Amino acid sequence: MHQRKEKGERSSQNPIEAVLNLLPVLETADYQYAGNIMDMICEGLNENKDSKVLNGIVDYYITADSHRIIDILVRSKEPHDKHLFDKIFDLMKNENYRCKAVQLLTNLVYRQPPWLHKIATHRILNLLINLLKNDQNAPTLMCGLFTLTSLLSIIPGQFIPFLNDAFEIFTRIASWGGKKPGFIVEIHALHLQTATSSLFQRLYALFPYNFLVYLRSVYLSNKVTEDNALVFNKVIKPLVKKVRLHPFLVNATKEQELEPKRFKKMAYHDVVVECASYCVDRPAEPIRSNLTSSNEHNLSSFDSAQLNCCSNQSSCSINYENDAVNESESSRDLIWTPIGISNISTPQTSNTTSPLTLKNIQEKMNK
Repeated sequence: MHQRKEKGERSSQNPIEAVLNLLPVLETADYQYAGNIMDMICEGLNENKDSKVLNGIVDYYITADSHRIIDILVRSKEPHDKHLFDKIFDLMKNENYRCKAVQLLTNLVYRQPPWLHKIATHRILNLLINLLKNDQNAPTLMCGLFTLTSLLSIIPGQFIPFLNDAFEIFTRIASWGGKKPGFIVEIHALHLQTATSSLFQRLYALFPYNFLVYLRSVYLSNKVTEDNALVFNKVIKPLVKKVRLHPFLVNATKEQELEPKRFKKMAYHDVVVECASYCVDRPAEPIRSNLTSSNEHNLSSFDSAQLNCCSNQSSCSINYENDAVNESESSRDLIWTPIGISNISTPQTSNTTSPLTLKNIQEKMNK
């Protein structure tokens, strides 16, 4: 009797429930087992075009803070890429989930899924820009600035319509270097200063003529206010001293600089190398000197940024490096998380058998 009832419950489970019920199993310490579960969830997600599956997965990420969900989301296919942007957009509008939603978007941009370029035509980018212009939550701003800076390198041609918005965001955050607002604590101010410097370098390297024209309109000596003069001397002037003279300032016009065809033949790493070439004091590369040969084999030389959030200080930092680990199963370690810099060690792989076997799970999904 009991067996008949259990069989009836399994057969009555719809495909959406079958996928969502697998999510808690991801938290096992057995990485191989979790990897198999992720494969099954990805298969179920991409076979079912209903947005409810994707929304349920994102909701689980928000509530459980499961980093393995990122590995699943970046493997999603059409139409779930649009569903994902729609879901994050809705979460970003809710103040209670905004920081978490921007963090999720940051992780997706860092991983660069093949459909990421579609963000340029989605309303989520306009919302992100609006938040960076108006929001006062420092962790949200730091995540947003990293996302904005990264997108400038990933989709520079598609970002041109949003260029003036990026300029305004830069001057807003830079102004806090002159007079720190009361809602920004000191540790956050330091991290925002680093983020501002990174954004400046990207904007100058990619669009120097237009960027300097904008800066002149704000900080021109005969029109500048006392506050802007302070910002120029404390923030803008030191940044200008750290970059080389850009050739575009000599042999290009504003209009030529904004032609999307400039970037058609440039891959992401080409853009990054181009941007780095204009920095006078390029940071040292401490990581490579300490790498073993086996680790170096797994590293690629494109520009990346690691975000670390300190749970004790409720702060974030952005550290730009010239190395990044190739996308693989170990990529979960690259996700921004407080545990990334804590002293908590990863638990040993469990040798015990999970009460729910893969065979049973597969049978449940096929019902």
